[in-house]
Amino acid sequence: MKKSILAVILCLTLSQANASDLVQMDMKKVSDNVIDVTLHATDTSLAPMVTKKSNNKYVILMPNVSGNSVSKPNFSSLKDIISDVDVRSIDDGINGYTKVTLTTTRPIDIKTNVQKAAPVSAEENATKALIAQIKTKP
Repeated sequence: MKKSILAVILCLTLSQANASDLVQMDMKKVSDNVIDVTLHATDTSLAPMVTKKSNNKYVILMPNVSGNSVSKPNFSSLKDIISDVDVRSIDDGINGYTKVTLTTTRPIDIKTNVQKAAPVSAEENATKALIAQIKTKP
């Protein structure tokens, strides 16, 4: 009994260690109806899934992404296509996932790719959290 509990804890610990972090997200316009989303993560074997929820709402799911160090990306150059971006890290108790919701002004195609990024240190996370707090306060 103790061995099986220990084995489960070890597997959960190892699976958490294998989870990736989303470090940066870039978006660029390829054509009038195509957006390229580059996800910079510590693991490039991720397979992001794009789901069209409605004519102007799209969700990009990144499995095995336990956390994200990325703040809301700058999409000011895409204001004619994208009206809002929401990035959330979801802890499902296994490896977690990151959910990116894009709200657009019209139906579009979204192409995704993942690029390798260096892991983010605790100090970098703390600095980004402070900057995010400063940006949100009036």
